[in-house]
Amino acid sequence: MTLSLQGQTWCVQGEEAASAGANRVLWNAQGQGWDTTSAFVQALGQSFSPELSAAVARELGLRPKPGQSLPSRTIEAAMEMATTGRQALAGVDFFTAQQFSATASGAEFRRACDGVGIAHERMGAADHQHIDAIMAQHFSHAAAMSAVPVSYDMAAQWLEAVLHALKADNTSS
Repeated sequence: MTLSLQGQTWCVQGEEAASAGANRVLWNAQGQGWDTTSAFVQALGQSFSPELSAAVARELGLRPKPGQSLPSRTIEAAMEMATTGRQALAGVDFFTAQQFSATASGAEFRRACDGVGIAHERMGAADHQHIDAIMAQHFSHAAAMSAVPVSYDMAAQWLEAVLHALKADNTSS
């Protein structure tokens, strides 16, 4: 099995583990001077946020090791940590989204309405659904870009822009 990244090829090699007699798989770059660990951390950063991949690398002690193999068990541990981290951060975004939800009349939603000069209690269900749909798009885009968790300031900016547009639409009609 091989893996290609930026024109370089990594191959899988088996190494006998002394204790259990089973094979342990190692990733190794073909060619002189290539650093498999650094390449893996770089690839991790392309699939997860740079902050999350840096935290995983720090936790697992993934430092440059030119010419040394990278065990698959380390790769598996890093992937599991990054996936768990992403899920945890998505959970944080769920609670942030609830605070900014029009339908749930979240605290930050009411505060934003007051700031823009909109009486939230006079809004209809269609307006609430419209606002929440736009905010959901923002949160989904942030997740797709690995920009999670979304800060309260960012969510407040999104909501304020939506409310200003809604206010402009209502005054022009």
